[in-house]
Amino acid sequence: KKCLDSIITQTYENLEIILVDDGSPDSSGEICDEYSKRDSRVKAIHKKNAGVAAARNSGLKVATGEYCIFVDSDDYIEPIMYQSMIQIAEEYDCDVVMCDCVKEHKDEQQIYTHDIRAGYYNRTQIEKEYFPHLLMMENIEYPPTISNWLCLFKRVLIEEEKIYYEEGIRYSEDLLFGAEMLYHANSFYYMKGKYFYHYWMNPDSATHTFVSDKWKDYKLLDVSCGERLEIWGDYILIRPDPQAIWRSEKKHPLWSKANAHYYRSKSGGGSWQIFRLPESWQIKYKNLTFNIKPMNFKHTGIFP
Repeated sequence: KKCLDSIITQTYENLEIILVDDGSPDSSGEICDEYSKRDSRVKAIHKKNAGVAAARNSGLKVATGEYCIFVDSDDYIEPIMYQSMIQIAEEYDCDVVMCDCVKEHKDEQQIYTHDIRAGYYNRTQIEKEYFPHLLMMENIEYPPTISNWLCLFKRVLIEEEKIYYEEGIRYSEDLLFGAEMLYHANSFYYMKGKYFYHYWMNPDSATHTFVSDKWKDYKLLDVSCGERLEIWGDYILIRPDPQAIWRSEKKHPLWSKANAHYYRSKSGGGSWQIFRLPESWQIKYKNLTFNIKPMNFKHTGIFP
C-alpha cells in the first residue's frame, strides 16, 4: 500500500495506473481491486503467475499514455517524481528520461547515482557517450538503464520498435529492455542527483536469494542475447556479477572446451576454474562492436 499511495498522490495527476497481479498468493490481488474501486485512474489486471517480464508486458499491452514508467511493489516514489520527469521529457522532447534513487535497507539509506554525465543527450551524443555503456560499465557494473524503474520511456518508441521483455526470465530481464530503448532513442536526459525513487533492498526478493534452478534463467537469457546480439564470439564467459552466462548446458560437449568454468555455492559466491583466456575478443550488438578483455579471475570488462 505504501507503494500505491506514493503513486496516487503524485503532484502530476493525469495518470493511467496499471496494477498487475501476477498470481500473487497473498492479498495483493485484493489490494489492487480496492485501489481500482477507490481511484478511477487505476486499472487492475489479474493473471496467472508468469514472472515479472510477462507482468510488465501485460501492462505495456494495455497502456494508452504517452509515457510509460515502472514501479516495483516493494518500492515507493517521491511526490514530484512524475511531474519533474514529464516536464523534462516535454521540454527536451526526450525518448528516455532517467533519475537517481535511494537504496533502503531497514534503517539505512544510501543514495545511488551512475557514472555518466548529467543532462541532455542528442542522438549523436548517445552514440558517442552512452553506447560504450550500453551493456556494461567500465567498472564491471551493469549499465544505468538496467534500472528500468528509474526511467520514463516514450511509449511510441516501444511500439514502433516492438521492444518488450523476454518472458520466462526471472532475473536481469530489464538489462536488454533498457539497452534496446537507448539503442533506438533519439534523445535522452539524465536527471543526475534527483533521488526520486526509493528502492527497498528486500533480502527475500528474487534478486537477492539463491534459487537452485537459476541456471535455467541464464540459459534463457543467453539464448535471447544470442538472437539480439548476433555474435557472442567463440568464448563463453561474457558476463560479470559474478553470475556468468554460458553458451551451453554443462552436459553439452562444448562445456569441456570452455575457457573458464564457474562453480556457484549455495551459500553465495563461488570459484573459477580457469583454463585459458584470450587477451581480448569481440561481441556484436546490432551494428556495434564491443571488445571484451579479461580483468581478473572473476570478471570481464567491456572496452569499446
